[in-house]
Amino acid sequence: MFVQDPRWCQFVADHAPRYQETVFLPALVAAPWGIAERITAAVTTATTSGAKGLRLRGFRGSEFDFKLTENLSRTAPRDDQSLTEWLVDSADGRPACVAINDVSSWDLGLAALARSVVRSLTPDRDLVSGADIYTFVADVEWTPFGIHKDDEPSLIFHLGPGHKELWVWPADGIDPRQLFENPSLGKVSFDFDRLLPGASHYVLRPGDFVCIPRGRYHLFRNTGPSVFLGVTLFPFDIRKSFADLLIDHFGARLDAAGEPASFDDLQRLVLETLHAAEALSELPATMALAAAKQRTAGYLRAPKVAALRTGDAPVDAAYGWAYPGVVECVVGADRTHLVARGRDIAFGGAVNLDELLALTGEFTLNDLDAVLAVELDISRRRQVVNALWRFGALDLFSALPTTRAACAASA
Repeated sequence: MFVQDPRWCQFVADHAPRYQETVFLPALVAAPWGIAERITAAVTTATTSGAKGLRLRGFRGSEFDFKLTENLSRTAPRDDQSLTEWLVDSADGRPACVAINDVSSWDLGLAALARSVVRSLTPDRDLVSGADIYTFVADVEWTPFGIHKDDEPSLIFHLGPGHKELWVWPADGIDPRQLFENPSLGKVSFDFDRLLPGASHYVLRPGDFVCIPRGRYHLFRNTGPSVFLGVTLFPFDIRKSFADLLIDHFGARLDAAGEPASFDDLQRLVLETLHAAEALSELPATMALAAAKQRTAGYLRAPKVAALRTGDAPVDAAYGWAYPGVVECVVGADRTHLVARGRDIAFGGAVNLDELLALTGEFTLNDLDAVLAVELDISRRRQVVNALWRFGALDLFSALPTTRAACAASA
């Protein structure tokens, strides 16, 4: 897999963690259609499940199209239909494009692949603010965003089938007076002919990779229907992280307090909440649990319920962990949490799961049962094992060997 490619390793060594230079790596991905198939599987799950949380936006020209967005959200790709064919059919053959954020959360295989990529990009550090895996499917010539910049580095794997042209301007390469303020996009321009001569030009073919630094103006043009997979590494935001942790920890207490009738009531509620000794003593466990959910999901959103497996784990099979670090244990004051791929399996009281976490390589359901037998009765053991299977923490040992090797190499 490409995360083991020497060029990729050198790219990460030279540019992590900020990725502040434009870097083009041609023919990095040997089988781009394989990734496209996993994205198609994710889109199929998202559009057939009727579940909430599909972050899909459809565009025509340079405008968001509400009707197209609804149609795409309700229409699944047909059997053997590519993403570009799905878009063309859903858009009635008229030029259009669609962006889907958190696409990896709709397919376990895509999420495992994404985890290996994200982990390889951030070696030896936690990605505290997380990451996003998104896709952009286009059957239109120019990107709807015009010449624009992003707040994070754009790490893009072009999957084809058509070629994609890219222009990237140097830092401070465009006079701000040549841009206009768009309420949704910020400072942008659609005056391509006047500005293109000042940019570097690239042609992306299927399998090519490009890194566009944050804050660098760029523009895409499609020479034919195409798909890319993008990775966003969110910069650390201490205010957001602090607020999220406090809301996660104190949220239930605040919800139970009812609506304040005055600012004095609000002040009293906040101060009483923050001074509650019992609640504060449990805060480290809440923080540890949040961190474990992030790490075990690969710093991505946990897989959606619709993406999880149904049914119990096959009995006569050999298993392995889906990737290194897919399970963790967090011990709180009155319960133990087994965190698997961003999801929590909770036990009352203290439960020693060290032997479970120590399992490596190939193992069977009997092995899993044996390491849990000391702590749990047979009914609870079966529940835990089947939850690990459904969540995607366990994998058939013979499945996805390429992904597993890549995960191991990037751990």
